[in-house]
Amino acid sequence: MRRKNLTIKEKNLILDEKENQPKNVLDLSFEFNVSKWTINRTLKQKKPLQEAFTNGQGKITRLQKNTDLIEFDSKVKAWIMSCASKGIPISATMIIEYTKQISNGTKGSWGWFLCFKKRINLKLGSTSCERLSINLKIVENWRNFQIPTIMINWQHEFIYNCDETALFWRQTPVKTYFISKTEHIGDKLFHERITILFCVNRNGDKLAPLVISRSAKPRCFYSNCLKDLDLKYVSQINSWMNREIFYDWVSDLHSTLVQQNKKILLLLDNFRGHNIQQQDFPLITFKFLPAGTTSLTQPLDGGIIKSFKSKYLSLFMKNIIENIDANHISDVVKKINILNALNWVDQSWKNISSETITNCWCHFKYFDSYNTNESHVNSDNDEVPELLSALNQLNLNCCSYDDLLDQNNFDFVNFFYD
Repeated sequence: MRRKNLTIKEKNLILDEKENQPKNVLDLSFEFNVSKWTINRTLKQKKPLQEAFTNGQGKITRLQKNTDLIEFDSKVKAWIMSCASKGIPISATMIIEYTKQISNGTKGSWGWFLCFKKRINLKLGSTSCERLSINLKIVENWRNFQIPTIMINWQHEFIYNCDETALFWRQTPVKTYFISKTEHIGDKLFHERITILFCVNRNGDKLAPLVISRSAKPRCFYSNCLKDLDLKYVSQINSWMNREIFYDWVSDLHSTLVQQNKKILLLLDNFRGHNIQQQDFPLITFKFLPAGTTSLTQPLDGGIIKSFKSKYLSLFMKNIIENIDANHISDVVKKINILNALNWVDQSWKNISSETITNCWCHFKYFDSYNTNESHVNSDNDEVPELLSALNQLNLNCCSYDDLLDQNNFDFVNFFYD
C-alpha cells in the first residue's frame, strides 16, 4: 500500500467513526487508504490526538513528543490569549520579543516563529468592532426588556433602523498577495469619501439610501443623470451628516408616511446629528439605542452594511480588472468618478436580499419569542410571557399578540391601519 501521512485532523476523524459508526480496522484502512497498523496506532493514541486537535494542531502529521517544547508553546499561547482578551493587537515581532525574554534568548528566531505558527494554528487577521468597550449589562438589559416591549407593541413592517456609514469610493485595497521573494510595491491611494444613510425595517424592506458628498454639482453630472438611480444625493462641505440634512431626510420620510397613513418606530444611535425636533414628526416614534452599544444592538451593524460594502468592492474590482492593461493602478482609478460610484452604490444596495436584512435583525435578538411559528424563536427569553401575564392581570384579556391586535388597543399596539 502506498505510504500516506495522516494529519491529526484525519486521525481524529478515524476516532470519531470508530466511536460513532462502529467499523472494524479493515474498513477504516480501506476508507482512509492506510494500513491496518496505522489504524491500530491511531486508536491507541486517542487521548493525545484529541488534545492536539483541540489545541489547533489539526494540520500537522505528528504528535509533539518534546515535552519541554509543548510546555513552552503552551506558555506563549497563554500569553497571546491573555493579550487578545485585553484587546491588545499582537504582531509577529511582539511574539518573538516576548519569546526571547522568557527563553533568555535561546528561542525567538523567525524560523522558530514560522514553525510555532503551524504548531498552534496561529492566524493573522483584523480586530473586529469595539466589543471590549461595551457595557454588556446595558446590552443585556436592552435585549431582555426593551426589545420585547418593542416587538410586542409594533409589527415588523413598522420597525425601522437607520444608520450612516463612510465609503471611500475609489480607494484600492492596501493588502496584497505576492509571490515569495518578489517585489510588491504600491501606488497612490485616493481618499475621497462619501457618507451614506441606510434605513431598513424588520420585515426586510429597504428605503432608498441618502448619499452625502462634497460637491453639489460634480463635473461628471449631466441632466437627469440620477433619474434611474433609486437614491438621493445631497452635498455638504465635509461629506458629513448634520442636523439639517437629517431633518430634511426625516421630513421626506414623514411625508411618505402621511400618504401611506401609517406610523413607524425608528431605531437610531445617539449621534448628535440625529438630535432634531421630534415633535415635528408625529408619525415617527424615535427610539435611541443605548450609547456605546451599537455594534451589538443595531441591526445595520450586524452585517447589512458589511454586505453592502462587499458588493460595492466587487463592482469596483470588476472595473479595475476590465481596465488592468494600464501601466499603473492610479491611471485606472483616476478615471472612476462619483457618478460611477453612485451607480455601484445603487446596484449594491438593490442586491441586498430581504433574507440578509431579517437575519441581521434576528442576530441582535429582534424576534417575537412568543411566536412559536417563527423560525428564530428564543426559548430562553421568558420576559415576553411574563409581560403578557402582567397584562392579563390588568384585565385586558389578552394572552397573545394577536389578541392585542384584535382589540385595537393602540396604547400597546402603535400602528395605523391602512
